[in-house]
Amino acid sequence: MNRTMTQADYDALHNTARALFDLLYAQDVHALSPAQRQVHQKELSDAYLAMVTLENRRFADLGERSKAALAALQPDVLALQACLNGKEAGADWWAIARKGVQVLAAVAKVV
Repeated sequence: MNRTMTQADYDALHNTARALFDLLYAQDVHALSPAQRQVHQKELSDAYLAMVTLENRRFADLGERSKAALAALQPDVLALQACLNGKEAGADWWAIARKGVQVLAAVAKVV
């Protein structure tokens, strides 16, 4: 599938980054072990970096190569959106966050 990124896709990507950051930020770190806290801090930092990068980089300024690379990441972004939207109380937020941060790290490298 040779799909390109659109402004609406880019906006949805930014919203997903914000939702993941919000999920990580809202977690009670007091319930985590010291090792988990370190991982959480790194993931929170990565999610914040992706969110701010997406906020500061205008879609119109992206080159065709970046747009194509972001479009290739769309299936992962859509899966992440589904996880975040379908998240229920008690869901494994840690697994969602880990997967999400991997996706956002790839996005931040492209943008």
